[in-house]
Amino acid sequence: PAMSWWSTLARAAGRGVEGVASRTIGHGTAATPSARTAWPTTQGPTVLLPLRSHLVTRSASSRSPSVTVPKIVFLGPPGVGKGTYAKRIAKWLGVPHVAVGDLIRNEVKAGTPLGKEVENTVSSGGLVSDDVVLGLLKGFLEESGEASGSASATQVLHGKTIDASGGYILDGFPRTAKQAEMLSEFQNVNLVLNLYLREDVLIEKCLGRRICPECNGNYNVADIYRPAENGKPEIVMPPLSVPEGCEGKVVTRKDDTEEVVLNRLEIYRRESEPLEAYYRERGLLVDFEITGGIDHTLPVLSPTVIRELRQ
Repeated sequence: PAMSWWSTLARAAGRGVEGVASRTIGHGTAATPSARTAWPTTQGPTVLLPLRSHLVTRSASSRSPSVTVPKIVFLGPPGVGKGTYAKRIAKWLGVPHVAVGDLIRNEVKAGTPLGKEVENTVSSGGLVSDDVVLGLLKGFLEESGEASGSASATQVLHGKTIDASGGYILDGFPRTAKQAEMLSEFQNVNLVLNLYLREDVLIEKCLGRRICPECNGNYNVADIYRPAENGKPEIVMPPLSVPEGCEGKVVTRKDDTEEVVLNRLEIYRRESEPLEAYYRERGLLVDFEITGGIDHTLPVLSPTVIRELRQ
């Protein structure tokens, strides 16, 4: 039987990914796993699992044997799975997973002066200002850094020494180039991971999302397969099955219609282009194509994160 994604990462971290070749494309570099790569299993001998190609490109890279503190931004369109992967990579690295929307909701729930100000703004139809959002994020990161400052959180992953103290993963933030500039005034991000997925697959994936109103579980009934053709990689994404206890209870999100999904993607494209350009010009952006489910993607994504982290 195959290992769980967590066990696979833990075991693979000590030796890296086998069969990875680098090549130059345009102004960036691409790393693509070989057609078959060995991964350990919980029982019996090592088996060979087929790995579909992941396109990974960046405008610049940095290598250093010194200790590295991961300060990472995850970007990607709605439905690509950035929250799913950001949470798992954050847990693996031992750093906080930070979703700015959660910080704002927690502030409102706690009834702080800032929370009340935000609640009044939103209830009156206004938008929370960048100054308020960045101020809230700065406070959280400072508190998080102080809390972890005295703890030993160093580990060697894929040949690089990683110190989780003061590190973090920002999930879907910043959203604009202006916010990125403001963030740079108090934080030095050392990797921006831009997840992407073919649009036809992304739409199908979004339309397959289901939620259970009783347990708040998130599932996906889409069973996606695209053969490799015309230079595009094979895509295999099995459904995230609904458990027995939730069968008959799950519902589709009201905003998961094709019209709404297409509109969200268009808005994201328009707003993300300047942000991606901002980080690409600084050599921080890595484009990573999703071509499979969680168990397939994480063993390739994890070494990519470590390899591309700047000092």
